[in-house]
Amino acid sequence: MKSSEFDKDLEVTPFITSLTEKTASGGLNWEPTAQADTFIASLAGSTLRIRLEEGAGVDMYDNPTDAPVLYILDEKGKTLWQIYHTHPKGGLWGLYRLVQRIANKVDDRMASLMEALQKL
Repeated sequence: MKSSEFDKDLEVTPFITSLTEKTASGGLNWEPTAQADTFIASLAGSTLRIRLEEGAGVDMYDNPTDAPVLYILDEKGKTLWQIYHTHPKGGLWGLYRLVQRIANKVDDRMASLMEALQKL
């Protein structure tokens, strides 16, 4: 790569868009971790970890808030890259909520709850 290629920020929006699409279609197997706000998936020898981080975002009054951060880890668990909520166009909330829903099997749980409610 030429040095001029490193003069600008890495554009992560296409990656996040593709990741969201593949997640929605079931192409990635996201799993919960021991931390309730953290989820992981494996892809091409790397581990993807998305989690809520304290102070990673700001509200409309510039107060720190929790926001999703996506980590790309190597096979030993070393962080290679972090993608913060503000980096991709549209942020990471859509991906995070989708991953949370899939990893926690929310659709199945909701169906079970609806079935139980109908029996009451």
